[in-house]
Amino acid sequence: MGENYKNDSYSNACCINWINLLFSNLLRNYSKTLQFYDYQMGADFSLVLQYIQHNYQTLTLASLAELFHYSEPHLCTLIKQNTGHNFTGLIKRLRLAEAIDYLTNTNLKIGEIAEKVGYNSADHFSRVFRSTYKMSPQEYRKQNSHTEEAFVPFEVKNEKTN
Repeated sequence: MGENYKNDSYSNACCINWINLLFSNLLRNYSKTLQFYDYQMGADFSLVLQYIQHNYQTLTLASLAELFHYSEPHLCTLIKQNTGHNFTGLIKRLRLAEAIDYLTNTNLKIGEIAEKVGYNSADHFSRVFRSTYKMSPQEYRKQNSHTEEAFVPFEVKNEKTN
């Protein structure tokens, strides 16, 4: 809002860039909620899926069933019908998708990634990852990491002159 009241030659460009950042953040968060959304399923169940997507790191079937007032077997049936995966498969899929994002876009250690996505040990995370992708997380990172240089704003490159 402050840029809106400045009357210099940069205020308009700054306002546009702030709006771009706002929309980028909204899209980034919105795309995560759409991963399992289906317009044909009931609005009540889409809330369950959104809750799973935002809390999968520590979520248990018992706590989810209690929170949404379903029995555990009925909730398992609903999850399977609406996503094609059972509860543990869905949680595993969400964790590994997030882990892949960390592996390809950060330099976090494997143990840190395991903790962030909800695994209690790096060894267990590595076993689950290997069973799914047929390679270790380290191998996946080597094959798929982005090799582009990190953007550093206002960096001045020193050039040697002879």
